[in-house]
Amino acid sequence: MFHQNHQPDPSAMIGLGIAFFFGAIAYGTAKFTGPVFPMMLCGIYILSGATSKELALKIGLAITVIELLLTPIAGWQNFWSYNLILGFVIAVIPERLVTGVVRGSQLQTPQQLQKQLRHKEQSLIKKQQTSPQTLPRLEIADIQLPDDLAPLSFMFLGSPGSGKTQAILKMLSTMRSRPDYRVICLDRSGEILEKFGDDNTLIYNPRDSRTIHWSHRSEGMEFETIAAGLIPPSPEGKDPFWNEAAKGLLSDLYAKTSTNAEVWQMIALKPIQELKNLLTGTLSATYLEAENTAAGIKSSAINYLRFYKVLADHQTTADFSWSRWGKEDDNRWIFLPIFENEAELFKPLYTMAFSLMLRGLLSNENHHIKTVICIDELSALGKLVGLERLLAEGRKFSGIGMLGTQLTGQIANIYGEYGMQTILQGCCTKLILNCRDYSTAELCSRLIGSQERLETTEGRSGNSWFSETRSVNQHIRETSAVLPSELQGLPPLEGYLLIADGTKPAKVKVTPTAYPLKASRFVDAAI
Repeated sequence: MFHQNHQPDPSAMIGLGIAFFFGAIAYGTAKFTGPVFPMMLCGIYILSGATSKELALKIGLAITVIELLLTPIAGWQNFWSYNLILGFVIAVIPERLVTGVVRGSQLQTPQQLQKQLRHKEQSLIKKQQTSPQTLPRLEIADIQLPDDLAPLSFMFLGSPGSGKTQAILKMLSTMRSRPDYRVICLDRSGEILEKFGDDNTLIYNPRDSRTIHWSHRSEGMEFETIAAGLIPPSPEGKDPFWNEAAKGLLSDLYAKTSTNAEVWQMIALKPIQELKNLLTGTLSATYLEAENTAAGIKSSAINYLRFYKVLADHQTTADFSWSRWGKEDDNRWIFLPIFENEAELFKPLYTMAFSLMLRGLLSNENHHIKTVICIDELSALGKLVGLERLLAEGRKFSGIGMLGTQLTGQIANIYGEYGMQTILQGCCTKLILNCRDYSTAELCSRLIGSQERLETTEGRSGNSWFSETRSVNQHIRETSAVLPSELQGLPPLEGYLLIADGTKPAKVKVTPTAYPLKASRFVDAAI
């Protein structure tokens, strides 16, 4: 029988000795420092170059406070076991679990956004030595807006059912309770009129018995300006002559007629020769010399003027002026209800109404009341002359855009790519809700912004704990703060609020509200 003597491994003995040595130091430190140990440990962690400095500081401070509160009960040196566990966790959990945003767009909570806005407002009040506003504040998704942001324009982007209208209704509800706001509102299906109409409200729908009455003679503006609001430039790629000639024809016709009925009769019912005789001596008369040209111009004009038949059928004294309402401080709200079966018919008429109102508004820098242009679906109208200027210089004229859209491509089709960018940039506050269309979601993702993220990964190699090698790799990756797919998948009433004053965007939720019904959506004038 042979006996083999096993000699102890020197390296193992040394390792065991080192382990006991550092263990004794850790035990002594954990016991001696007591409740202060977590803060000390996190301080060492921060000084080591960790990327999660703010998180480590918060954790260390929180644990230290808890242990200090328990010290009278547990005693100073009785936290050593908890301290050693904390040290083990910090040593073992890899740094790769924490990813930090180096720069770029960072999201915050609604509570953080509200706190930031209040702090900025208080600083501004203190700087300007003014008194805080006592009137109800405008709200978007339960975020109260400071007074200095309220006069800026708003954009609501979202698919049907996303909560866009609910957010707009909440703002209108607050405006209705304040004497320093008036609103002109394109109201699809009369939904907003039903909730905020009153005896002082103006309604414009030629088929509604409550309507105000308008004609080119009551406007008080150059006829060329009125005609330009009704007949837009030709679409890109088409001969511009026909629409320009139709615009000139209508302008000259306005000068020769007094009522809406006369305009409709001459443009649609009378022979071309009779129209030519009426316009003798005008520039348009030369266009009517050739029969084919005259027919083409007349046809182009009629395409935009079919609503005149409704105006002619409900002929009465017309005395309302859109430009005068825009220029003066008339505090009456105006609703323009438009229903699906007449949307295309009245589209040129309502486009002209808003364009003329904008011209009046932008001609007066001394308004004492804020004018809100509320259009839930911007693509329901043609191109509004003056809208881009309003969004750029609105504060000077006390004008505020409150616009909505389902698809950004619809705005681009009307205003062009550059015009769309101008409109989006001019709306300083944006609420982005569910966007099912990918192109819209992609653009909205860019509006929210991108960020550079510092990502840290940790690797370990070696055969034993004592010979282990640790490597930490860091790299910066650029990504969207919110991906287009995230916007496409947002549930109803949830979205992101962007405020162009340097505050970080926040994920918010729209709270639906029920409003009492105060007016009828439609009262048929034919009854």
